[in-house]
Amino acid sequence: MSHNNSLLHANDNNTSTPSWWTATPVCFLLIMVILTTLNGTLLYVFARNQNLRTTFNVYVVSVLLANLVETLVQMPLNLAHYLHWLSVTACPFYIYSAAVQAVVVCSHTLITLNRVWAVTAPVSYRKYHRMKVSLAVVNVHQTYDKNNGCVLLGAISGQRGHRQCKKSA
Repeated sequence: MSHNNSLLHANDNNTSTPSWWTATPVCFLLIMVILTTLNGTLLYVFARNQNLRTTFNVYVVSVLLANLVETLVQMPLNLAHYLHWLSVTACPFYIYSAAVQAVVVCSHTLITLNRVWAVTAPVSYRKYHRMKVSLAVVNVHQTYDKNNGCVLLGAISGQRGHRQCKKSA
């Protein structure tokens, strides 16, 4: 038995087994629970309160939904990866889940562009920016990201033995 290896511990049978529950997986688990609770609560508040249904809040809800999907899809796969539970079958989905982050980044970009438009051209913004514009922009953005993600998933699935899959298998 190796006494100087911090990843090993002795069980009752005096044999060594790996202990993967280090700080990283524990943090992933805590963050996953906290983010799911917070994003779910905020989405519930937006859904219940009519006064919060504004053109700008369409972008905020888009970010909340993207964060919730990322938390529910990517975080469990990250946890499985760090615990070395990720199978070769699930590995392409793990790599695809990184594409989910693009939705979050693009959602933040949409909010930024919306605010730039509102500040630099307030008359145009007030005249043309309606709920239909917000919904159309968010739908086009999410459709584009999801289609690119599906293409990425197909390309990754065709590559047997991808280097990320080899690391965790």
